[in-house]
Amino acid sequence: MAYETNISAGDLTFGSLFRIFFWTSLAFWLLFGAVLAVLALLGMDTVNWNGQPVHGVQGLITGSLISAVIGAIVSSIGGLISALVVKLFGRFLPLSNLRSTRQSFANVSTVFSDSD
Repeated sequence: MAYETNISAGDLTFGSLFRIFFWTSLAFWLLFGAVLAVLALLGMDTVNWNGQPVHGVQGLITGSLISAVIGAIVSSIGGLISALVVKLFGRFLPLSNLRSTRQSFANVSTVFSDSD
């Protein structure tokens, strides 16, 4: 049994695509930075400033700020490029003919069976 989502690239605006890509990427970078900052708080050499490792509360604050700034920069550039790619593919490829479906696992075994 297949479930249709009925969402195409033309249904989403450039701004909504950018926000989706930006916030998901930023959430990843902030989570990754939080892990590194907590490890720096515990005394590991995960956060460096001017070539020197930073530990303790300074490592926690520095790691959080670095991950927020780097995450915002990378997420902005990545969100812009990703939204442009999706909009360009939606304009030049006939995505309206494609359907996004989900199939149950019962149908997968019949697709990949070796019997002809």
